Amino acid sequence: IIMETYLNLNYNFRFILVFLSFKKVINLKKVHRR
Repeated sequence: IIMETYLNLNYNFRFILVFLSFKKVINLKKVHRR
């Protein structure tokens, strides 16, 4: 059970990282449009 929880947390962490980098890319594009 502990191993499953660890994998689950790792998966969520990766998802958050991807989401944050995606937001950064969007913000950079908005800045470039100006």
